Amino acid sequence: MTVQKKVILQALEDAGRTHPTADTIYSLAKKRLPHISMGTVYRNLSDMSARGEIIRIPVTDGPDRFDMEISRHDHAVCRVCGRLFDLPPGVVYIPDGCMPRECRLLDTHLLLQCICAACEERTPADI
Repeated sequence: MTVQKKVILQALEDAGRTHPTADTIYSLAKKRLPHISMGTVYRNLSDMSARGEIIRIPVTDGPDRFDMEISRHDHAVCRVCGRLFDLPPGVVYIPDGCMPRECRLLDTHLLLQCICAACEERTPADI
């Protein structure tokens, strides 16, 4: 494992369960390895997510987020602050007959839109 990859993994751990963006990971990694480039961070995150070492979470209204928890689970995102929440496994159920016969379902990822309690207290009801 390269030094850069180790530092990126440490940055993901430092971020905790916040589902950080690549920019956040870069900022945290730069504290440990000042000469690391943004391109190196993007390349490693892409490689790690392609290999299933981390999860890339595409977010409609913002940058992709990353999750070190690779067990099967889905997410909810607050439409106001953008905070991501883990959902318990098994929220998504895909019946056998919903896929075309010529296709085999490989994976799903559910991203529910919500409003977190903190934002609901200070946001108009018409979001």
